[in-house]
Amino acid sequence: MEEKVVLFQTNSVYEHIQVFLNKRKVNSSNTYKGYIKDIRQFFSIMRNKKLESLDESDLKFKLSDIEQYQTRLATDLNNGKPYAPGSINRKIDSLKSLYKNLEANDYNVKSAWFNVSKIKGDPQSYGIVYWDDVQRMIPIVIKTRKGLIKSLLIETAVVTSFRQDELLRLRWDDVTNINGTWVMQITAKGKVIDRKPIKENLYNRLLEIKQQGQNKIFPLDKNTISSMMIMLRKKLDLPDNITFHSFKKCGINEVYQITNGDIEAVKKQGNHKSFSTTDKHYRNFEEDRNLPSSPNLSIGESIDLTPLENLSREALLQLVKNSSRSTQSELLGSIQKG
Repeated sequence: MEEKVVLFQTNSVYEHIQVFLNKRKVNSSNTYKGYIKDIRQFFSIMRNKKLESLDESDLKFKLSDIEQYQTRLATDLNNGKPYAPGSINRKIDSLKSLYKNLEANDYNVKSAWFNVSKIKGDPQSYGIVYWDDVQRMIPIVIKTRKGLIKSLLIETAVVTSFRQDELLRLRWDDVTNINGTWVMQITAKGKVIDRKPIKENLYNRLLEIKQQGQNKIFPLDKNTISSMMIMLRKKLDLPDNITFHSFKKCGINEVYQITNGDIEAVKKQGNHKSFSTTDKHYRNFEEDRNLPSSPNLSIGESIDLTPLENLSREALLQLVKNSSRSTQSELLGSIQKG
C-alpha cells in the first residue's frame, strides 16, 4: 500500500509568524526574544491586537504608517521616555525581516513599507570604550554562542573603525593582499571607498571561522549584536551609551594615542570627510585625557607648597627676583604686615 505523505501547512497569520520566529529561535534564543518583543509591540500599538488574533487585513500598512510608528517610539512609549535611535532602528529592522518572510509566503504585503529613513542619533551620545575594555570583553563574548565570530567582529571593528552595517556586509571578496599586506575594503557612507590594512595574525584567525559556501565574513544579524552589547553592558557594568559604534571610537582613539595626536591619521582611521568631524573626536579625547588634571578640581583646595620647602635660600631668592613686580610687591607687603 502506498504510503501517504502529510505536509505541514500553516493556515493562519499567527502560525506563519510563529514559523518565522521559531527559525530565529533555532539560531539564537536572544534574537528570538528580541524579535517577538518587537513584533508583539508593533501590532499591539498599531492594531491593538495580540498576535494570536491577527488576520490578513491587519497586516496592511502604508509607508506613512511606519513613519508615524517611528515617531511614536521616539516620544513616550518607553515608560514615559523615548526609545534611543538605535533601539528604534532595530525594531524596524525586525519588522522588515518579518514582512520579507510574509511577502515570500504570498501574503499581500510589502516589506518596502519598512524602507523608512533611519533615526539618527547624536554621534556625541555614543560612549567610548578603550582597548583595555575591549580586552575584558573578548573573553566574555567567546564563551557565548558564536563567540569566536563575535569576538573577531569586535576586534575587526576596532582595528578598522568600520561601522556595524559595513562589517556585516563585508565579504571575503573585499579582502585582498597588496604588497604582502592584507587589506579590507568597504564602500562607506556617501559611497566613499575605505581601505584598512589588517595584521596577518588577524587575517589567519578570520580564516578559521570561514564557512564553506558562505561569502560573508561575519554571518551575524543586528539583533544578535544588539543582544551581545546588552549582555556586555550588564556583565561589565557599562553605561547605556556604550554601543557597537563605541568600537569605532575606540579605534580612532587608539590611532590618536599611537600617533601622538596626528589629526590626519585620526581622520583617515575614522574615514571622516572633513576635519570638523575629526576635530570633534580629537577634542573629546583631549578632554577625557585631561579630566584628572582639570583646574576646577583644585577649587577650594589648599595650594601644595611642598616644592618651595625643598628650595635652598639662594634658589628661593632667585625665584622671587624672577617673579613679576606684582608678586614681589605682594610678598614684601606680607612681610611688612608681619
